[in-house]
Amino acid sequence: MPTLRLLPEFEEELRRLPGIIAASVVTGPDDVPTEVHVLAEPGKAAKQVVRDVQSYALAKHGLAID
Repeated sequence: MPTLRLLPEFEEELRRLPGIIAASVVTGPDDVPTEVHVLAEPGKAAKQVVRDVQSYALAKHGLAID
């Protein structure tokens, strides 16, 4: 099954989070994210970056990202 990138708005919103340089969201055919890739600036712990992305996705879009 091919992977799709159907959430460019979400990627742009993630890039606006403090410390995020780049973001890529890969979805399945159902538009549900299957992968989230983030490039962050040094200085923030990786676990904190993950929590920031998860919290934002849930609060703003109702997406529970594991």
